[in-house]
Amino acid sequence: MVAAAASGSAKAGAQGKPSPLLSCMVAVAGALGAQYQESWASAMPVVSEMLEVLGEHSRNSSASGSGGAAGAGTLALPLLQALGSIISGAEEAAEVSGVPEGVSTAAAGSYVAAAHAALGTALRSLGPHIVLTALPLNLLEGMAGVKGPDGRPLEPRTWLLPLMRKHVTRAPLAFWGTQLMPLAKQLATRASAAAAANQAGVAQACHVLELQIWATLPAFVSWAPDLPTAYPAHVKEMAAAFSSRDDLRGSVCAALERMCLQARRVLRAANTAGQYNHLIGFADPLGDVRLEGDEDEDDVYGARSVHSHASTRGGGHRGGVGGQDGGEHHLIAPPEYGPEAAESVCVCVCV
Repeated sequence: MVAAAASGSAKAGAQGKPSPLLSCMVAVAGALGAQYQESWASAMPVVSEMLEVLGEHSRNSSASGSGGAAGAGTLALPLLQALGSIISGAEEAAEVSGVPEGVSTAAAGSYVAAAHAALGTALRSLGPHIVLTALPLNLLEGMAGVKGPDGRPLEPRTWLLPLMRKHVTRAPLAFWGTQLMPLAKQLATRASAAAAANQAGVAQACHVLELQIWATLPAFVSWAPDLPTAYPAHVKEMAAAFSSRDDLRGSVCAALERMCLQARRVLRAANTAGQYNHLIGFADPLGDVRLEGDEDEDDVYGARSVHSHASTRGGGHRGGVGGQDGGEHHLIAPPEYGPEAAESVCVCVCV
């Protein structure tokens, strides 16, 4: 039904008029306006469900080659922008009132948490590329005071970074390598320049944002469909960060650990005849090649082991980020991630 509606949306767009589905999206987004705040609690579940269905349509269309991702992004745009406005408003109000960031969202009311959850659904289902197209990070632009088309300074959406760390999965690692890693490098350069100019506050802000971007790396390797090609393309930068930056080492380790443990989980499930014994060994960074009896594996795989780097490896995976990046979406292999994909991951990591 969504596929047909999206097709109708494209035809209507070609005729210069909004489609019925897009009109519905705009109407639901309108219910998230400030004047309807009392109804937000009822609207948020509808928004989350819509974003989930749009994401499923986008993935199915991409798999079939029909190019539905762009259509899904267009349809989701009013919903994503409305959610972004709610969260930005809460963050701005907290900043004005002096409440620390993070505490502010909880104190602002349950609707902010619901908006976070809805955007988390969008990040998981539609993907970070669509969400960041609708809600750009604007980190450097916001710090530089760049103004948008409306004449107002662009908002640096720093609150999107912990959401990406927690919710992104099945996204292309190449997106992180070509979009987010260069941004982290720019922030590092800006931090060094600010420190040399005795601008301690600017240097600290840029450094924390750089760490937050690197802290999203484990989420971007989670069931990434392009790991066998994207990992070799960016492994040199990851290795350089690991060897030269103590504060980034934890994020790199967490990403490698998640890649290996996810591949191991898939291979163990498919290892009915022992054909993957050798790969299961390579895919286990903890040195555990047992095929049975890992009672604590889910905890290690999903949250505790990955999160432990945050407390032992400097601030890269913990400082300024907050929250835990575990979740069932990191535990459950998507249908397209079979033993062949897991084997390819083992090969690209171990070579």
